[in-house]
Amino acid sequence: MDLRRDVAREIARIYCRLSPPGVEALSEILVPFKYAKGDVVLPEGETCKYMYFVERGMVRQYYYKGGRDVTEHFSYEGRIVICIESFLKQEPSRLIVEALENSRLYGIPYDALHELADENKEIELLFRKIMEHALISSQVYADSQRFENATERYLRLLNTKPEILLRAPMLHIASYPGGKKAGPVLEAGGLFLFLFAQIAPAPPRPGSPLPVFAGSASRVFLEQPVEVL
Repeated sequence: MDLRRDVAREIARIYCRLSPPGVEALSEILVPFKYAKGDVVLPEGETCKYMYFVERGMVRQYYYKGGRDVTEHFSYEGRIVICIESFLKQEPSRLIVEALENSRLYGIPYDALHELADENKEIELLFRKIMEHALISSQVYADSQRFENATERYLRLLNTKPEILLRAPMLHIASYPGGKKAGPVLEAGGLFLFLFAQIAPAPPRPGSPLPVFAGSASRVFLEQPVEVL
């Protein structure tokens, strides 16, 4: 219960302040889940019965289109994962959720949440705040697809969510903001060079040490933290 109470406090800190009784009430309906890297959290065709809070790890939402999987959203520590339409309508989801890392999630069940929200105004407000955040995030994503080109989308990702670039496999990042239609910058090699160009410092003077980058075909790591401007 102590761990669930800590998670409830963190959810309240991020989305909507709760009184001690409100934190206690939320903690009592939280359901812990553990997933290994590669596990499917929500298969296509199943109903999203929980909104998930990521306590540890990273997950992604994706769907299939034209025989390709297209990433729609990444979530990591301190974020909520929810397939909005499936959760609100309690109908089968067309989206898939999978763990990209060993992950620990806490689920907020649909039925228990609604029952609690009916009798507790604090939880009702928390639910509303979480949904507002999810809907605004969806609108921002949709507007990015409509009004930004591939370079602008990746610069937005670099500036707002650099954690994704450091932890998610490159092939999933490449399918994230616009997929194959976004152009050659989305190819793994081209994307690596694009990201390197954005985060690398100015060319060093002759004789000075070069910045050290370590990486692989699927992930990029920086040995020193990078301040994103």
